[in-house]
Amino acid sequence: MSAAGPLTAERYWDLTVEALPRDPSVVWPNGQGEEGRADQPPAFTLRPGLVRHQLPGPDGSLGDTRAALAGADAAQAQRAVPGRPALQTLSNLLRYGYGVVRQELGPDVDWPYRRAVASARCLYPTELYVWGPAVEGLPSGPHHYDPAHHMLVQLGSELAARDLSVVAGTDVRDAQAVVLLTARYWRTAFKYRDYAYRLCTQETGIVTASLLQTAEALGLRAEVRYRVRTAELRDALGLVPDQETPMALIALYEDRLRNGRRPPAPAAETEQAPNLTPGPRRDQERRMAGAQFQGGPRQGTTTVAAPPAPAGAELNEELCPRLVEMDRAAVRSPVGPVTAAAHGAAPLEQPVAPPSNALRLPQDEGPWPDLAEVASVRSSGPYSYRPTGLPVEAATVGRLMAYLLRPYRSDLSGDDQPAVPDVDCYVLANRVTGIPQGAYRLLPGGDALAPIATDSVSTALRTTLPSGQEVNLAAAALVCYLVGDRREMFSRYGENGFRLLSHEAGLVAHRLSTAGAAAGLTVRTVNAFAPDAVRSLLRLDGPRRDPVFQIAVAACLPGRSYSMKVTF
Repeated sequence: MSAAGPLTAERYWDLTVEALPRDPSVVWPNGQGEEGRADQPPAFTLRPGLVRHQLPGPDGSLGDTRAALAGADAAQAQRAVPGRPALQTLSNLLRYGYGVVRQELGPDVDWPYRRAVASARCLYPTELYVWGPAVEGLPSGPHHYDPAHHMLVQLGSELAARDLSVVAGTDVRDAQAVVLLTARYWRTAFKYRDYAYRLCTQETGIVTASLLQTAEALGLRAEVRYRVRTAELRDALGLVPDQETPMALIALYEDRLRNGRRPPAPAAETEQAPNLTPGPRRDQERRMAGAQFQGGPRQGTTTVAAPPAPAGAELNEELCPRLVEMDRAAVRSPVGPVTAAAHGAAPLEQPVAPPSNALRLPQDEGPWPDLAEVASVRSSGPYSYRPTGLPVEAATVGRLMAYLLRPYRSDLSGDDQPAVPDVDCYVLANRVTGIPQGAYRLLPGGDALAPIATDSVSTALRTTLPSGQEVNLAAAALVCYLVGDRREMFSRYGENGFRLLSHEAGLVAHRLSTAGAAAGLTVRTVNAFAPDAVRSLLRLDGPRRDPVFQIAVAACLPGRSYSMKVTF
């Protein structure tokens, strides 16, 4: 808390996490939007009138999913495929990291276009922008990724590598590519109103994890920058304030097993902001943001005419005043420096003695499916999440847990060395062969569970932890909770504390989703939970006592639909 009173982020947390289960009307005083009505924004963002570059289709296997989850510094990690062209590598990264991977058909299908990640009601508010040097006919500079057509759209912005390095806080002049993740709020807020900031920031972490594991499979070294100069980067790309905000940046390098720290960003030549050439005019951007998805453009490099923007393409501030307040507070609040010691949990390479009653999980052995296949079939299940009730084996739980808290490189550690995500993972074992029912905490190494409460969790899953949605938690094999320390995050990062805690939790959630899909399970994230009930069940009485995610894991029957893989 600041001397002037609670942070906007603190008030937003209290509203959307603590107060929501008790009284949903405080979050939705005017109700929620309805899908299919005129105010729903288009499912895809097109930018008519700009030059478009068709990306090559994916070229097959990405390799073992386990290697991608284990990380670049693991001994079993594979090298880049020899001779793969740079543009093909970029195509694979975007396609399997955040592309459209399948289409759902059938009588119960409300959301036909499915991407490689989970998203609240498949609204996909995250947008990707790609910067890189000129390669194979693709000019240097920033581009927008169009997942509907697997194309890169050339933006009218001259963003030099030096200037990008300044706003990113690290030297990207030798990067093979830089991927910027933004949140286009109205795509989610039309439905969820003020609550959308929570969903959009969570999804940033989910998409970040997907891009990181795909980069690992492609032999790239990835470094995440959360603490970018948001307003300057937004202006450089011509993004409209309050409509779309940069959330994270991922720099990708060919030599992923290189040792040592990355060089710092080049210093700005003056004390003023770097000279970033503005992108397209904002009124033009508003028209582009509302372009309807009406078939595909011609193959190759093309331009198309700009149609008028449909109604409801822009965020309605009157319906989302607290979302706008939260976004503005985070954008204008600088994220101060951190030290390695400040980053919550210790890296995995520092041994931690497990408690004497720790339950060792079976070692991860046996083959894993190809990451390309896993990305294409990964699913949160049908809207009515009805598990079969069949148990899973303890060895399967060992696979799920092994890589959840693996360190990764980001600017949230003071020396940019790998650090674990700033969340803990708790597990309610409900239907697991070889693990007694009860609540457990995953130990840092990912290979053991510390018992918290050995009582049956069935009653709690039926009564005290209802989801409020069509999700049968009581039939799930296990339910995971990601827990953080919001007060520490607010103290460390100010108004960005909520955003960064959501990013870190989203990253771990996608790792679990990927590992679950590789094991043939359906992983469903459910935000509707009562935090005090979770705190009581998990005995959360220490510093880290704030549940962020509730995730059900089970074998599920498919709904009345069938899937068709999308190819380009």
